[in-house]
Amino acid sequence: MHNPTGEQYEIAHDDQRVVVVEVGGGLRSYTVGERQILDGYGAGEMATAGRGQVLAPWPNRLQDGTYEFEGRRHQLPLSEPEHANAIHGLVRWEAWQARELEPHRVVLGHVLHPRPGYPFALELRVAYELSEAGLAVRMTATNVGVGTCPYGSGAHPYVSVGTATVDDIVLRVPAGTALRSDERGIPVGSLSVSGTELDFLAARPIGSARLDTGYTDLERDSDGLARVVLTTHDGGRRVAEHQAQNQHGRRAGDAARDHEDQAEHQRRADDRRERDHGVAAQAHRDAERRGAAVARPEDDERDAETGTRRDAERERIGERVPEQRLHLQAGDAERRASQQRRDRARDPDGLDDDRRRVTVGRRPQQDGDDTPERHAGRTERQRQQKDDGQREDEAHEHRRFTRELARGPSHKRSEQPRRHENTKTRKHEKEKLRKRETIEEKALDCFVSSRFRGFVVSWFRDFVLHGPD
Repeated sequence: MHNPTGEQYEIAHDDQRVVVVEVGGGLRSYTVGERQILDGYGAGEMATAGRGQVLAPWPNRLQDGTYEFEGRRHQLPLSEPEHANAIHGLVRWEAWQARELEPHRVVLGHVLHPRPGYPFALELRVAYELSEAGLAVRMTATNVGVGTCPYGSGAHPYVSVGTATVDDIVLRVPAGTALRSDERGIPVGSLSVSGTELDFLAARPIGSARLDTGYTDLERDSDGLARVVLTTHDGGRRVAEHQAQNQHGRRAGDAARDHEDQAEHQRRADDRRERDHGVAAQAHRDAERRGAAVARPEDDERDAETGTRRDAERERIGERVPEQRLHLQAGDAERRASQQRRDRARDPDGLDDDRRRVTVGRRPQQDGDDTPERHAGRTERQRQQKDDGQREDEAHEHRRFTRELARGPSHKRSEQPRRHENTKTRKHEKEKLRKRETIEEKALDCFVSSRFRGFVVSWFRDFVLHGPD
């Protein structure tokens, strides 16, 4: 019989046991000895209320299933139809594959391909690892598409201390702010938890408080982790959930890897500060040298010594001085300036630019393109051409009428067919000219509007909810 959650991956360490499932890459059960750490579900059951599921590429809800990103509006399927929301991402019911499998560790992966509403590509990985410290879960995401993409992640580990109800459970949440949501579950603001029923900075029983809340402004311990702790009222059982601070979608991790990441981050920050300090000092020295009225031999010696020290400093931090590249860039800039001068001398009114823009459409923007003055000049030239054509037609009609009066009535009937034919030809030519001008004006309007269209970037919010939805 087929299992509703697909393949079951079991890992163990001492008396700890974890079962991870193929469908959604979620966490089905976690036991220590005979004790259940999660409010999970059975092997032959589907996950309910998001139990143990991975929430990506967004957690929580998107109102009406719509969002804007880089100036485009996207519409997602409404996976919470009773509230008209798109909820908890796109991978909760997708098949995940085992990338790595060891007795104490399993890594599942899934490639999220572009689709209507989310035309982006992500490679997702979630790693579950058991150790003496407990269970560590790491979530990573890699953008494998061609452009930037919006992303957020969350998880639903429903931890338990084994009691029938939560009223007597003692809870501590090291957070100073909670998110306020409307009746549809959409965050609409934040509030301080101080003095409210949501304040669990000091451990206390949950009691009658109803918790379906996202917390922020977390207080972290010396190892960078924020710990949410559940304890039975007699202190006999205790469960702690750790929240790691990072920018790579990771949910939790062991202390050793956290310290390694923090050390690497600190090293890079020190390198940036050292590099910025060196660049600022050199800029100051260059400004002083440019301000000197007369160059002196001792200045040349000091500059040479300074340049040697600067090169050694940059080489020490992994940066080579690209002298040849600077000369090439200067030569390229000089050639571009010379070419622009030749173009302006050959075509001072920019008529060739107008023809290329109408023929090709959009092209890389250059200095002076689409300025109000040039656009006004194009409009004035087109209006002048149209007025000249109308005056020429009027003069032609006047000359024809004068010739007919001079010829007299005897010539009127004989000239009628040829005059009618000439009139049709002129009307046809005027119609062609009018259509061509309309096409050019539309092309110009399209080009100008595309250049000045505003772009609005809207990012997903990353909210992690605790407790059943």
